Amino acid sequence: MTNEITMVLKSKIIYPLVTFISATLLGILFSFTNKSNENTGKYRLFIIQDSIKYEMTYSDTILKLKKKPFKFELHLALGFEGTFVSAPYEKLYYDTPIKKHFKDWEAIGAKTMVEAKENEDKTLVTSPEYVCFWYYENGKAYRTDPKTRMEDNRIVLTKTIKKISEQGEDKTYTIAEVSKPLYLVSFYKNFNTPKALDVERKRIKIVFE
Repeated sequence: MTNEITMVLKSKIIYPLVTFISATLLGILFSFTNKSNENTGKYRLFIIQDSIKYEMTYSDTILKLKKKPFKFELHLALGFEGTFVSAPYEKLYYDTPIKKHFKDWEAIGAKTMVEAKENEDKTLVTSPEYVCFWYYENGKAYRTDPKTRMEDNRIVLTKTIKKISEQGEDKTYTIAEVSKPLYLVSFYKNFNTPKALDVERKRIKIVFE
């Protein structure tokens, strides 16, 4: 009888304890794996406005922003220079299939637009065909806000946007005046293999309301 009682007590105490410990360990493992997945890749790009902080992926997501300033936050892996960004009203880059080269791919570096060195004008330059390049080199950010920080072993750059400038059209206006969606695409290129596809492409449609 005593042995039976002892066995029942063990089943009621030890087995639930083992289950609890196993579940806890699995939770820790999942959290670690999820954190690792978040930090894979050479760069992460966020769009921030008020309480919104949206991380770009390759998707058909439509992000709705207010007609007022917002900012980009670019997280670069250590030793990684930067990323190309296309932010036009047109869909040339946005609609390019993921397994296809962008137009004039081999000359994409030559299609980089001129931007203020430290984003003094707080302007996003748009073009149907040309691209921006935001980067970090020798301890300094270029074409973004000058202040940087370290976070999760990455260099974090921000780019505040108060105006839109249409390249080649001599048009500059505030975010409040934007009436069409922007089709944002970001990516980088391995210049050691120029004919290879772009890497880590992300895209999103931004609507201002």
